[in-house]
Amino acid sequence: ASWVLKIFDLINDIINNLGDLNIATLSIIEIGILLLGIVLIMYTKNLLKIEMANICMFCIVVIVILVELDLRAIYIERPNIMYIILYYVVVLSLLFGIILDIKKLQKFSCSIMILTAIAYLNLSNEFKITQLYVGQGDTSIIQTESNNIILIDSGDKYATSRISNYIKYSGNNKIDLAIISHTDSDHVEGLIGLIEQGFKVDTIILPQINFEDELYSKVEELSEQNNIQLFYATTGFNVQIGGIDIDFILPINYTQNKNELSLVCELTYKNLKMLYTGDIGQDTEKQILDKISDVDILKVAHHGSKNSSATEFLLQSNPEYAIISCGNNNIYGHPHNEVIEELNNLNIQTYRTDLNGATTITLRSNRSNLGQKEVQIDTFITR
Repeated sequence: ASWVLKIFDLINDIINNLGDLNIATLSIIEIGILLLGIVLIMYTKNLLKIEMANICMFCIVVIVILVELDLRAIYIERPNIMYIILYYVVVLSLLFGIILDIKKLQKFSCSIMILTAIAYLNLSNEFKITQLYVGQGDTSIIQTESNNIILIDSGDKYATSRISNYIKYSGNNKIDLAIISHTDSDHVEGLIGLIEQGFKVDTIILPQINFEDELYSKVEELSEQNNIQLFYATTGFNVQIGGIDIDFILPINYTQNKNELSLVCELTYKNLKMLYTGDIGQDTEKQILDKISDVDILKVAHHGSKNSSATEFLLQSNPEYAIISCGNNNIYGHPHNEVIEELNNLNIQTYRTDLNGATTITLRSNRSNLGQKEVQIDTFITR
């Protein structure tokens, strides 16, 4: 009786916490009790034979091995709905094969399951850039074809869970490279929160500054405590990762204004170029004008502030698309009408996170012309 009560207590606990269910939240003993309990109940009703007990024991052994290898949770990208349907069809087919002792059905189901798993794991990743909606902040997540994750800015402290969830949703559990344009709270606190929660970060790049700043020092401190590589970027600094080439420009500014000292990044992948501008204003745009070339996508500076995005800068960068990251009904009035009008006048197709939500740019090769890029832009509301 105590075993049965234990099983039902566990089932009740799983149901109550279904939204947060993760293999790491259940102990090995609890999983074993659940699996063996199900087998005992079904076996006593003559629904299954002893083979199911062997399957359950195999599952327990696999779980123990994964725990020993520190792989309690393995994240995969959310599969296509067809994979989900096929999964349940195959599992049900396998169960019927075991229940009715149909050997051919068992073998067929196992074969389909293995082939599907191989096909899914060998699917190539697409190159994607997602500008997340993080309110009045800034966060861009890049996923390479080799499954590297690059974070450019990280919103405020409320963005931490959204960034974590999105990265796990994409099938990853770490950040390979985090680039912080400057250490205003709406650009860096999300990263600080991730590190404090134990999220794995390999490398961080900060702008090189010559004055004291609390959040800047906090990132340095956390990097040292968590064995994270930390680099300080200036003009000419270059990083290559996952087939992406990133060139950095650090404006010269003596006012200790963090916005004007934002790292500017030009990201190149194959024949796609995107320019990240942090929170620089028009004076800084003029200063770096000779270092800017044509790009396909512009991350508009300072959330669409009227003090940024001068006509001369927009003409020099000549983007086809622009993305503005700003909060819905924010108190600053971002983006300002002057900026939107100028973007429209220059026929730059503009996406706003306050209206469109998160914006994902996917680069696909055009099979009829391999030299031609095919950019697909999708939006989804996350607030």
